[in-house]
Amino acid sequence: MLRLVEDEREIGEGLTIIPAPGETPGHQILRVLNSGHEAFFTGDLYHHPLEFYEDERNDYWATEEDIQASKMNLIQRAANSKADVYFSLIEGPSRLKRKDGSLAWQFARAEHIAENSRKPYIANN
Repeated sequence: MLRLVEDEREIGEGLTIIPAPGETPGHQILRVLNSGHEAFFTGDLYHHPLEFYEDERNDYWATEEDIQASKMNLIQRAANSKADVYFSLIEGPSRLKRKDGSLAWQFARAEHIAENSRKPYIANN
């Protein structure tokens, strides 16, 4: 049975569901804490790297206020804990870095992405 979560809820050791409306009603982020390392799995909170810099590119299935609040909550938490952040539609982990008094997203290294995109997929039989 599907149960929408209105508040944060621990679902297992080191696993917390965080409500993040905006993409869709009921959208959630999964926070994972393991051996002192924190990571967030954000689903469809962001769809493209341009959304980090141009708010007008956001998709709003709920309300603009909800998605902006969800994104600000993620940004503050990820910056404070130096967590890795994983987006379903953006390859590789991301982190927020402080630079000149502001925050900037640092995405997976371009060389790593380019290198892995050239490798052919070979299924193991």
